[in-house]
Formats: sequence, C-alpha cells, structure tokens
Amino acid sequence: MKKIFLILTIISTYFVVQGQNDTLYILNEGSVVYKRAIVNIDSIISYPPKTIPEILTSAVYNLDSTSASCGGRIISDGYATVTVRGICWSKNPEPTIADNKTIDGSGTGSFISRLAGLQNNVTYYARAYITDGEYLIYGNQQSFVAKRDSNFPEMVEVTGGTFTMGCTVEQGNDCEGDEVPHQVTLSSFRISKYEITNKQFVTFLNAVNVGSNGVYNGLTMVFGGNGDGYPMRSTPSGWEVKSGYENRPAVMVTGVGASEYCHWVGGRLPTEAEWEFAARGGNQSNGYKYAGSNNLNDVAWHNQFETKTIGLKQPNELGLYDMSGNVSEWCIDSYDGDAGNSLYFIFFIRGGGYNDSAIQCRVSERRAAPGTGMGSGDLGFRVVFP
Repeated sequence: MKKIFLILTIISTYFVVQGQNDTLYILNEGSVVYKRAIVNIDSIISYPPKTIPEILTSAVYNLDSTSASCGGRIISDGYATVTVRGICWSKNPEPTIADNKTIDGSGTGSFISRLAGLQNNVTYYARAYITDGEYLIYGNQQSFVAKRDSNFPEMVEVTGGTFTMGCTVEQGNDCEGDEVPHQVTLSSFRISKYEITNKQFVTFLNAVNVGSNGVYNGLTMVFGGNGDGYPMRSTPSGWEVKSGYENRPAVMVTGVGASEYCHWVGGRLPTEAEWEFAARGGNQSNGYKYAGSNNLNDVAWHNQFETKTIGLKQPNELGLYDMSGNVSEWCIDSYDGDAGNSLYFIFFIRGGGYNDSAIQCRVSERRAAPGTGMGSGDLGFRVVFP
C-alpha cells in the first residue's frame, strides 16, 4: 500500500477518498479541504464531468407505402445512463417526440426502428433521439418518401382472432403426436406475401457487409458456394445470386441469418401460431388441409428436385403464396414438443418443401430444426411485423 499525507484543493472535478476505517469522503466541486489522512493512493477515483450526449440518425431504408426502417447510433452517452432511445418522425422538418415516435430500449450502441402508419408518396422527416432524464437530444435529420422499395417484402395484413391450432378434423389420420389441438388467440400482424427471395437476402448480405464466409458478428448467416445447391455466392465485388434464381426462395440461410434479416427490415420471424393461423387463412379460413386447398397440387410445389420461382401456384384465402411446399420455413419458437414454447433455441420449421411428401406440407405439420446455425437447400423463411 502506498501511504501519503493529503492536503487537497479541489478545483474542477470530484474525488472520492478512502480514509482510515474505510470511511469514504466525497469532496465537492470548488471546495477547499485540508485533511491529514493516511490513504491508499490507488483508491482515489476520478469521475469526469457530465457532458451532453450525442446521437446520429441512420439512413432510411426498406421502404414500403406505409412503413420504413430507420435507426440511430449513440456516439456518446455523456457519462450518464441513456434511459430512452428511439426515432421520431413527421411530415414537417425537425420532428420531435411530440410527433410520432418509437421507443427502442435504453443504453448505448446502435438500434433499428420500424416507422409505421405512413401515407403513400408522402415526404417525411425522421430524427433519432435519446434522453438520460436530464437532456433530450436529437440526431441529424433524414428525409424520405413513403414508397415501396422493390427489394422490400410485400406484406399482407392478418387480422387477429382465435383458432384451433394443431390436429383439426380436416387433417384426418395424418396428424402426429406433437400436433395436440388447442385454442390460440392472436393479435393482428403483417406477414410477407411470399417467401423471402435470394435477391432480397443478398441485398441484406451486401448492406451489412457479411463476410465471404457468410459470417456476420461471429455468426453464420448463410452457406454459399458454386454448386447447384448454393444460389447465393460471394464474389470479390460482393454477394450475388446465381442467374435465374433471383426470385426463388432464399435457402441455405441459417435460423440466425433469417432472424438477422428480419431484424434488418424491422420485423422478426413468425411464431408457430402466427405462421399456422396465416397458413390456414386466418379469419377467412375454409378449413383446408393445406394452405389454400385440399388439393395440394393447386397450391404447392412438392416431390420436386429444386426450388421454384415464388408465387406460381394458387394463393390461400389471405393471398399468401407457397405456405405449403416450395421451401419449409423458419419459425421463431423453439421445439420442446409444445407449440409456442421458446425454451431451447432450436427453431421450428413449418410448411414442407419442394422435396417433401404431401403429409409434410399440411398446415398443422411441425418439425424441429437441428439448430439455429444450420442451413438447408429446402429451408427458407418469411418476415412478420407485429
């Protein structure tokens, strides 16, 4: 221990001094203190003065006619705790939290918000904001026109309701033991009309600079290569789609990669219950065994050798395509034998793929994926906006 005698004059900062018997003395700014003490010099802690926080507003992207994604990056927290952060927007310049706003947690780092309720072809202004309870700080302003980006998923509104999930009468003798029928009530949500395509997923890979090995932030997003089973591949100029596969479902995408894409566009993967409710046709359901028909060939690619372009079969009652067949789809719930449970981080897959039989393309059929880090040539996904 380094022991010294102290005479301190405090001019422009704060000190905490540990004296005998572990007594703590807090010396206030501007005070003059004469103290004869034996202290451990290593226990003197200096606290920098509080400053004004700083935040940047990111560019607006993933536009459609009624929503857009925008985010913020906190440059400095001003040596205080950021308690609320988000995006505010308006039709007028310099929007404030008195206009429209999101609330996206607290703390430092980057965040993404989904701005909803926009009007088509209208110009909007957006700013990120943060507060620490004392300061309310706005970032730089971004302007944009609410108009759908061709790479943004087309969405379908699913009005909430109550339905029987699992083995219902139309499934006949094809049900399995984990399809226990039970009532589920859901709020309204939006789900992508089609499975996310290779073109859409490659836009994400290039936008966030996923490495040539398919890894982003230490996690594998996608498996890419030059074989027929790899429709997305890394080149010196970035990720690209194999010619002719642009509008086929994105495959070889891991559960983590699917989740990251959904977060990037401002949504998430569907829960099992959301997926099944939508596949059954929501409140417009006609009680079909498959998504949109009792005749599987009308609505699904199955017993095939590869994926097909999205939207070529008939849609279901809600106008959703390929909910049965073409590719199976990631859901956010984890498998423990009970729908809607999220304990073990091994995601469910639903819907059946191009190489599956009819029994695997039923709306109630459910399977567990080996892990969220896997990818498969017959496994894709959709995005949901709650």
